[in-house]
Amino acid sequence: MLPRLVEHRVMGPVTRSLMKHFPDVISVKSAEVKQSGALPLFMYDSSDYDKTSKLPANALFSYDTCDMSPSEFLKLCEGQHPKPERTHYQTAPLTSPQFVQLLRSQLRDWVKLKALFPSPPEGRLNPSIWVGGLGTVTQTHYDVYDNVLTNLCGRKRVRVFAPSDVPSLCMFPDADPRSRKSQLPLDEVGGGVEPLLDVVISYGDGVFIPAFYPHHCEVVEDEVCQSLSVSVNVFSSSGIGEQASKLLGSVGASDRVTEERGFEAAVLERLGAGAGADTDLRQSVLDRYKQLLKRPLELSTSDDCDLLEDFQGFGVGIADQIDALVRLLEVAPHGGAIADIIGMHLLELVAVKRGGGSRDLDVVVRNL
Repeated sequence: MLPRLVEHRVMGPVTRSLMKHFPDVISVKSAEVKQSGALPLFMYDSSDYDKTSKLPANALFSYDTCDMSPSEFLKLCEGQHPKPERTHYQTAPLTSPQFVQLLRSQLRDWVKLKALFPSPPEGRLNPSIWVGGLGTVTQTHYDVYDNVLTNLCGRKRVRVFAPSDVPSLCMFPDADPRSRKSQLPLDEVGGGVEPLLDVVISYGDGVFIPAFYPHHCEVVEDEVCQSLSVSVNVFSSSGIGEQASKLLGSVGASDRVTEERGFEAAVLERLGAGAGADTDLRQSVLDRYKQLLKRPLELSTSDDCDLLEDFQGFGVGIADQIDALVRLLEVAPHGGAIADIIGMHLLELVAVKRGGGSRDLDVVVRNL
């Protein structure tokens, strides 16, 4: 946890301006607020996902959108009870043009704030502002960027888990738009999973959350701001995340990986996943689909394949990318568990390729 990430003389004017002028941040044209379904849980969907794919409904994680004025939204958040039937939240880029203009005109300390939350390089994620009421939950998930979450108003409970807990948290598979988010409410997760960090952040506090570390956020009661919570998160580059993305991108562009059945096992061994990791991780991936499809699934058995001696001929740079990733994992805390997470993404990617690019869940399962 980071002690008092930002100074009060900066955050005080920021918070007051946000509360006073937040209606101007969300324009009238886009006043679409998320409203939870059966559980007060929210998660975002991948924007580039093929929406024509067939997915089973999951009422637990459904949500509605409703049009309302920003002032109505804030009133809902401020009056939200500890265990509401429905919770509400809204998010917007901190660097959106109208937001920048608002802060520059309203805050004398805008320069200091901008220095704290600089605009990212092209292609990177912008800092985002999150607003919600008491009981609103961001469902357990992990990111591939390092993340600093800073609280501007209210209180938020943040629980951070070890990368080794990912199988127990039963994430949605990559063929689902909710990939990297848990399919289970936190109180239903078994296996003795306990957070590495369990902390409540208040005004000016921040938490650093490394890439691949699952985390769960919940708005909790605050004596000053009552139930309203406002926070900002800033993503930054993760060396492991970037290198894994390069490797998976190259694998996705290679046709040969679908022909060599020993490719995945060889990569997992090189990453240091250990003996039997290929079968164990395939089973972990299959468990994600089993939870989603709500029916028994068995891992298909196949003849043992000869382990590849090298990765030459699989695509430009794949061998070097694997070696670069190995060097990063060797010195990273929980590097072995992060290697397993990357390995599960690899297994799903190759299964999708072997299925002709289909993200139909049954097709992916048949090719695991």
